[in-house]
Amino acid sequence: MSTIHGVNVGGSLYNVSDSSNVAPLEQTMFATRDYGLGRCMILADGLLYRAKEGISSGDPLVINGNIKRTSVDEIVNSLETDSDLIAPTEDGDTSSDDYAIGAQIARSGLLYKVIDDISEGDAFVVGNNIELAGNVTSQLYAVNKNLKNLSGCNLLDNPWFTVNQRGSSSYTELNKYSLDRWKIVGDSSSFSIAPDSDGAVATVSSENYIALEQPIEKAALALEREYTLSVMFGDGTVIKGTGLVSDVNVDTRFISTNAYIGKVTATLDYDSYNSLYLCRIFMNSPVSNLTIKAVKLELGSVSTLANDVAPNYAEELAKCQRYFERVSFPTNGSIGIGFAMDASNLTMLMPITQKRAWSSVTANVLSKIKYSRGTQGESASCTSITVHSSQPHYVMLKLGGTFTKGEPYAIYNDNQSGNYIDISADL
Repeated sequence: MSTIHGVNVGGSLYNVSDSSNVAPLEQTMFATRDYGLGRCMILADGLLYRAKEGISSGDPLVINGNIKRTSVDEIVNSLETDSDLIAPTEDGDTSSDDYAIGAQIARSGLLYKVIDDISEGDAFVVGNNIELAGNVTSQLYAVNKNLKNLSGCNLLDNPWFTVNQRGSSSYTELNKYSLDRWKIVGDSSSFSIAPDSDGAVATVSSENYIALEQPIEKAALALEREYTLSVMFGDGTVIKGTGLVSDVNVDTRFISTNAYIGKVTATLDYDSYNSLYLCRIFMNSPVSNLTIKAVKLELGSVSTLANDVAPNYAEELAKCQRYFERVSFPTNGSIGIGFAMDASNLTMLMPITQKRAWSSVTANVLSKIKYSRGTQGESASCTSITVHSSQPHYVMLKLGGTFTKGEPYAIYNDNQSGNYIDISADL
């Protein structure tokens, strides 16, 4: 090993070899046991090495001579399948000693257990007289396999397009929400977004483009952190992009993905006017029956979308209902009980999922939401519906009509199939 100069690392003096591998200088390195070709060792410097040739106990260890620096990745990549974890052949296949059942044998960085008596000269046969007992190398291999299946937390709501509270089979209006938390923006005059068991199906027939847009509250993302945005399509293709999200006061694009079929890209932008992040999936015409299976925004520079499965529906519904909730009524049934504040307004308490902010309310068929004053026979349609006050888990609705102050009233849906009210705190 050719020494270039000494360096001080953590208070210890090291030599630097031509290959920039660092070896400790404060002690002479000698093998404390026999090592076969490829066997791994951790030296006093805490670094991982592999034997480049057979080493006997007491031999000096020379970096880039008889040992070389290695890494977990290098070890794992040399073990491509479970079947690679077998008895090695580099240093011979026969026993050089006698072994009784239960003895452990370390060979080429792997640890084996003797399961049948072995005499000197016997061949090692995995599953016959030895079996893999597990060691650092095999454990690292198993850990690496598991790491490949890890997945980061998805910071988007309804990322697999499974929640569709509005219930439409096709959305065709710009600047309105479609599948929960996804608004349609753009300038195309002919398009559709349709829910499907495999995601959202998009068609853009006319000129220009549309985009599915999810607004994200500013506090939801940590600043000066790297994020990755990914989109998976029906054929399994994933497009992705990575960028640093920093504190800005102007419109900024942080992430832009590569393109799919030359027409579809995704971005993460900052809207300074509304102080919101905007996750967008842009689709340029013409696009026909394009399936967008899932979208993911996560911390870090690695996309883990391909490892994901569809999230729990109940959890996604609860997250979406923080922004929007549709409350449906039976065709002929009670909605609630209200009390007249004065001659023209009645209030009614309605439990809801906690909203992010003050909500607005609209009724599907307001004329069919009626009130009745018990045995007095007084019944009429409500003339208006607004939010009187709002708390985390309920909303106080104010209904317009003609009332007797202080009296209770029954509110009901009068033979209107599919009637509902929408309570919205959408961004």
